[in-house]
Amino acid sequence: MPCDCYVYFILRLLNYHRLRYTNAAVEGRNNRLQALQRRLYFTRNQAIYKERIIVECNRKLA
Repeated sequence: MPCDCYVYFILRLLNYHRLRYTNAAVEGRNNRLQALQRRLYFTRNQAIYKERIIVECNRKLA
């Protein structure tokens, strides 16, 4: 008898192949914003910080 974690994994795998829905776009945008935050860590001007976030959010995801 398979364990519950195996059944759960199989159900999620089948669900992916049936619907092709992932959160990759959200994860990619989150990664970009975290990298931007690390680059702008010592920025004192909040307006520049907010503008860069808006520009980064409006870029096309590759």
